[in-house]
Amino acid sequence: MNRFLYLHKPILRHYQSFKVQCDQLVIGGGVVGLAIANELAKNEKHQVILVEKNSLYGEETSSRNSEVIHAGLYHNTDMLKSELCQKGNRLLYEHCMRFDVPHRNCGKIIVARDEEQMEELNHMVTDHLNLKLKVLSNEKMQAMEPLIKGYAGVFSPTTGIVDSHELMQSMVFSLDEKENVLLSTDHKVIRIEYHPPNYYVFIETKEDTLCIETPILINSSGLHSEHVLKLFQEELIENVPELLYVKGQYYIGPTNLNISHLIYPMPQKNLKGLGTHLTIDLSGNVKFGPDVHHIGTFSDHYSNLNSYYHVSNHLIDQVKDSIESFLNVSTEKLQANYAGIRPKLVHPDGKVSDFFIKEVYPGFVHLTGIESPGLTSSLAIAEFVKNLL
Repeated sequence: MNRFLYLHKPILRHYQSFKVQCDQLVIGGGVVGLAIANELAKNEKHQVILVEKNSLYGEETSSRNSEVIHAGLYHNTDMLKSELCQKGNRLLYEHCMRFDVPHRNCGKIIVARDEEQMEELNHMVTDHLNLKLKVLSNEKMQAMEPLIKGYAGVFSPTTGIVDSHELMQSMVFSLDEKENVLLSTDHKVIRIEYHPPNYYVFIETKEDTLCIETPILINSSGLHSEHVLKLFQEELIENVPELLYVKGQYYIGPTNLNISHLIYPMPQKNLKGLGTHLTIDLSGNVKFGPDVHHIGTFSDHYSNLNSYYHVSNHLIDQVKDSIESFLNVSTEKLQANYAGIRPKLVHPDGKVSDFFIKEVYPGFVHLTGIESPGLTSSLAIAEFVKNLL
C-alpha cells in the first residue's frame, strides 16, 4: 500500500484539477472529525481522506471551550448527549493515558444556592447512579474548596480537564502512523454532487481546485455543517434542525486562588447554559465562563461569523454577579480573555436539543449541533458514526 499522508499540506500538486478517489471522506478537522477519521482508518482496506478549510486543525469550537472532560450528568439518559458523553468520558481518559495527552481527573463540585436547588441536585444523583455522584453537605463542600459559598453541593468524581490542542495533535499523530489516510488543510468544500453510487466533492485550495469521488461522505464541519449541507441539497435542510450560534466569553483575573476542583453553579433552566463556572487549566490557572450571547441563526449570521470572536467587557458586571453568587472571590481585575461559538440547535418547543447524527442521504452522514459535551464525546461519536455506515 502506498504512503498516502501529508500533514498540514494541500493535496499534492499532481492531483490538482484531477479527480481523487477514496472510500470515505470526512469534511471538518476539528476534534470530532479527527476522531472519526481515526476510527474509520482502523479498516486498513479503506482509503480515508479528511479535508479542513482552515490552515490548522481544530481552530474553532474544538479549541475555544472550557477543555473539560464531562461526566455526562446533565442530560436525560435517553439522549445521545448522555450516552455518548458517558462512553466518551471513559474512552477519552484511556486515549489520554495511551498517547500521553496532558489531562487531570480533578473532579467537579456543583453548588446549590438553596434547599430548592439542592432538591434538583438530589434528583440528578438518583437519575445517574452509575456516575457515583456524591452529595456534599456545606461542611464537606467547604472543606474541599473553602472559597465556595452555597447551601450544599454534589461532587462528580469522573469530571476532569484536558489539553484540547494536545488531544487533537495526538489524533493527528495517530493518523500519521496509518498508511491509508490523507489529511489536508486549506481545502474548502465549494460544491457537492451525487451521481449514484458516489459523491463528487469539489474542493478549492490555495493553488487550484480538485474533485474527490467517494461513496461515503461525512459532514463533521461544526459551525459550518448547515452551509456544507446546503452546498449539496438545500431541501435537505428542511429535515434538519436549524443551527443557532451562541457566543461564550471566557474571563481571567483572580490569581493564586489555590483551587483544585472545577466549580459550577446550578445549570440554567432547560440547560440553556451551565452557568458561568470556574475551571482550571493543567498549570492551575483559573478561568471563568462561558457567558451566553445569542448571536442568531445560520441563515442570518453565517456570513459574518468570524467577527464574533472579538471579546469585550460590556457585560462584565453580570458576569461578576454570577461568579460572586457562588464564590467568595474578588472580581475587581476580571477581564475578558477569549471567545468561542457554540453550534446549538433550534428546537421548536424550546426543549434541550440533542446531537444530530444521522444518515440524511445514502452514504451521507450529517453531524450538527455538536456543542458541549462534544469534546468529551468525540471518540464515542466516532464509533457511533462508523456503526451507521
